[in-house]
Amino acid sequence: MKTVLIVAALLVATAQRSAGQRLQRWRGCYSLTWSDSSNGRDLPTRVRLDAQRDTLMHHPPFPPMYVVSGPSTGSDSGAQYVRLSQTWWWPVGRDSVHFSVVDVDNVQWDVNLGQDGGSLVGEARGMDGDAAYGPVSLTLRRRPCR
Repeated sequence: MKTVLIVAALLVATAQRSAGQRLQRWRGCYSLTWSDSSNGRDLPTRVRLDAQRDTLMHHPPFPPMYVVSGPSTGSDSGAQYVRLSQTWWWPVGRDSVHFSVVDVDNVQWDVNLGQDGGSLVGEARGMDGDAAYGPVSLTLRRRPCR
């Protein structure tokens, strides 16, 4: 029994370390390029994926979700980053990220992104009640945090 408990503790520690490594891999600042300019104007163009858990989204039933921040002004001049409401991210597997954002028109965009070289690329699909939007191509490119 003692051996089983030790093995279980080691497995849990390994899983937590692996999850932490995935989290650290993706955290940082990104510029976003939305392929659909009509929808893209209402969505963030620069974000910071933080390693801070969003405690408003309870786990379970949701996967552990993390805070997304963005520039406090529209400029890219080293502005401080502030939290975007109703925006979350979480790592999925070793080379993927899920990103969720609600725009000014209350459309919830769910984005599945996969690694492509130094970028994250994928498609966004939006829902607002029965109305569906997308898919819209999206690219995130890592950039220095200021």
